[in-house]
Amino acid sequence: MPSARHLQRLAAPTDNQAHSDPEALAVIFGFFKGSKGKRPYPRITPEMIQPAGEPLSTADAKAVFKSYMVRIRFLDEREVSEHVGYLTDEIKQTEAALKDDLDEPKRQLAEARASLKALQKRLAAAKTKDETATLEAEIEEAEFEVQAQTQGMEEAAKALAAFKADKRQFIVDYINQQLED
Repeated sequence: MPSARHLQRLAAPTDNQAHSDPEALAVIFGFFKGSKGKRPYPRITPEMIQPAGEPLSTADAKAVFKSYMVRIRFLDEREVSEHVGYLTDEIKQTEAALKDDLDEPKRQLAEARASLKALQKRLAAAKTKDETATLEAEIEEAEFEVQAQTQGMEEAAKALAAFKADKRQFIVDYINQQLED
């Protein structure tokens, strides 16, 4: 915390006083204890991206990134192009991860359907009531598994489609993460 002596100097420093006292300069420029000496950059919110409510394409997301980062002076015109490349890579990685999230339920659904089909064949060939009852219970579990995997696949497909259609929340999160690092 600046002392009263420093505040007096800040109020009316003479030329010699301001240039010769490093502590006075530190107070003037905000470099006193407890502060990093720089203001935090303003965070972006989805509502700040206009027009609100409309989907944001990848090209639009890049344009928002460029203009916002330059406007708040986080990046200059020379640096922003390189960082747009990093943004593009992150978009591709996120989309690939969402596709991978879709592949696993698809594979599990195929396995569950194959298991259900095999159980149905065994049920058709069953000879005793006990065997039939056991297989019917297994078929019921297999049908539940098929239903669960179908739901998981649909949710993953919706997440991928939503990401492809609108990058608004992604770009907000990406920019704010860059500002924190």
